[in-house]
Amino acid sequence: MANKELAKRSTMDRLAALAGAGAGVAGASAVGTAIGGAGLLGSIGSAVGLTVAVATPVGWLVGGAALGAAALYGGSKIVGAKGVSDGDAKAHRQFNSDIEKKLYMQLTTKLSQKDSNTAKTLLNKLPSDYNEWKEDALDGLNKGSMAATEIISMCCELLEEDSSQYLDDNNFSTTEIELTIKIAILMGLADGDFSDDEGILIRNKVTQFFKLDEVLDESEIDLIFSQAMGTEEQQEQLTTMSFEEIQTLFVVFFLIIEDDRLKEMLIDFLAEIADADGDISRNEKELKAIFDGLLLGEKNVERYVEQLEQLTKIKSDYLYSYKGKDSKKYATKVQNALESYAKGISSNHVISLYDSTTFGKADDGFIVTPFAIITNQAFKVRVIPLASIYRFDIFDSDSVSFFGADDTYALARLNIKVEDTMEFLSFIEKIVEINNSNEYIEDNPIFDTTQEWHLAQNGNQLGLHSLQDIDTKFKDGDLSSDGLLVWKDGMAEWLPATEIEKINTIIEAYKVATPPPLPSTPPPLPS
Repeated sequence: MANKELAKRSTMDRLAALAGAGAGVAGASAVGTAIGGAGLLGSIGSAVGLTVAVATPVGWLVGGAALGAAALYGGSKIVGAKGVSDGDAKAHRQFNSDIEKKLYMQLTTKLSQKDSNTAKTLLNKLPSDYNEWKEDALDGLNKGSMAATEIISMCCELLEEDSSQYLDDNNFSTTEIELTIKIAILMGLADGDFSDDEGILIRNKVTQFFKLDEVLDESEIDLIFSQAMGTEEQQEQLTTMSFEEIQTLFVVFFLIIEDDRLKEMLIDFLAEIADADGDISRNEKELKAIFDGLLLGEKNVERYVEQLEQLTKIKSDYLYSYKGKDSKKYATKVQNALESYAKGISSNHVISLYDSTTFGKADDGFIVTPFAIITNQAFKVRVIPLASIYRFDIFDSDSVSFFGADDTYALARLNIKVEDTMEFLSFIEKIVEINNSNEYIEDNPIFDTTQEWHLAQNGNQLGLHSLQDIDTKFKDGDLSSDGLLVWKDGMAEWLPATEIEKINTIIEAYKVATPPPLPSTPPPLPS
């Protein structure tokens, strides 16, 4: 358990327990039953298996088996890349013909065969102490209900091997590829107009990142995109979605992605899509900020555990929690809230609920999950990542405003009875302390997920980037300070990046020290 990732899983076990989720390693024998009513990460049978069956507001379906011990909002890292969408295509996908279905299963095999063989080899290397888990993992691998990449990662942790030697950019399933396409489409729809430029960018970027053209032919790539887009009816429904619905659906898909490499890629990808038409809208900025905030919260979820645990014990006339109220009444309220403003989110994710209705129906208010507050009270704001809250203000005892790191505008304003929600506000106060703590800032130096900068170099615009994006690019050597210009809303002109204190701090952090030049002639010998 000294391994960092295993320690994280232990933390997530605690979160799973406090949220009422199942525990234990997923067994494939449990997968595939009761899919329709399972919820986002609902338990299947006993606590040995979890599954994903997301019914979105527009009818998109995504299937995936869970591998791990916790069913919690994203950071659990438990959703397998190979899922029932790969292993049971008939039950979860709509094909135009048997030929198309057969083609899809063939391309799935092409993408996963190498990983499956590697996973089986590593499983066979495990000592006998893990025989029971090995049997479950092999069963799930053979049925396509457990992720080969996740099995590889877990085996490497147990064997104390470096998983990077087995994983590369081809180690992604059709489920993960389609999720990437869906998230990209939602970003394109954020401003209400999905342009041809955005569609071309998504096609090219996805093909390039996943190296699809190295493994699949053009017709197989077309099929992946058509499955991700859904039926014509579903595509029509997409165009009628409100921005609030897009935010919720965006979060649902974020939760399903379990691979850190993919999420890091999406940081830049979403910024590129927002800038594809040369006009970045407020909605696109907010959707990108939600993704950044969720990712930042996932990386620091261990810091929130104790506070979330306290929140489960709340008892008041307006706040309801997993342990604090009558379980039947609480369950009913949660289902009403999810149906009203958080479709796709599982009840297992809800830590606490605020019911602002007069008759207790709970279809108005907000829910607290391990990474975000989800509400229908704030104008055009559905999701407030906990990691994005750096300050809050109380107004006239009947509303609370949350502010981000730059403190220039409110992330959202909630109408709540302050005197009756002091336990919730105490929770937010602790989250704010964590987000502003030296330890937190040290791990995420000067990152402000709501502030984004346009970059340009050598006469070429490089798109919109958050400070975290810029840090990652300097760290990876993909960006240099030579001739780097920056601009954001409110600036009169482009400025050198070194003149912006926050960006220059990043530049200095990755500057390589070089020794002074050697003297041209040796010093004279002593007389």
